[in-house]
Amino acid sequence: MNIRFKNNRKSIRLENYDYSSAGAYFVTICSQIRDTNWFGTVTRDGMQLNEAGQMILKTWNEIPQFYPRIQIDTFIIMPDHIHGIIIIEPHQKPVGEDPRVLPAQANSIGNLAIGESGQTQGSVPTDVDVLSLSEVMQRFKSLTTNLYIRGVRDSGWESFEKRLWESSFHDSIIRDEVHFEKTKKYILENPRRWLEARGNL
Repeated sequence: MNIRFKNNRKSIRLENYDYSSAGAYFVTICSQIRDTNWFGTVTRDGMQLNEAGQMILKTWNEIPQFYPRIQIDTFIIMPDHIHGIIIIEPHQKPVGEDPRVLPAQANSIGNLAIGESGQTQGSVPTDVDVLSLSEVMQRFKSLTTNLYIRGVRDSGWESFEKRLWESSFHDSIIRDEVHFEKTKKYILENPRRWLEARGNL
């Protein structure tokens, strides 16, 4: 793993920090309403995803298909939040390609056509090679919100009021390999901590 690590302090956003720069980032996105099994349940065998959780997993796994500089690493879906590692690779413009044009694919993570309310807004060409972490996470939230609304309508998923996700997300910049491994461990141990906190172990 060839990553330029950065120093960090814990914050929703670091002031004056370029979140499109190369590095590894630990992100957490929480549902607007907590303590609800939106995406599945935790058992002693681990997290058991429902249909909504499977949709979240599929959408997360598709992120690298639409962003040339972004890779995904360890990821977990919990009943009311997600944790994951996003890696932004060093800037490299593809030879002979115009990075400003997004793939023309409806309902994709690389398409700005879907808003938080689930309303189609029209695709906007963007330089995908310099998108920030915030922009990628907002697109992820918008798409999953739209797909969740479709699940409520077509499959009877539990409905939500106003927003599926909180308006922002939490992040920290992974400093080095030791921090990277600790972050991976923290993510993977989430189901155990969830059960411990509720006295179910």
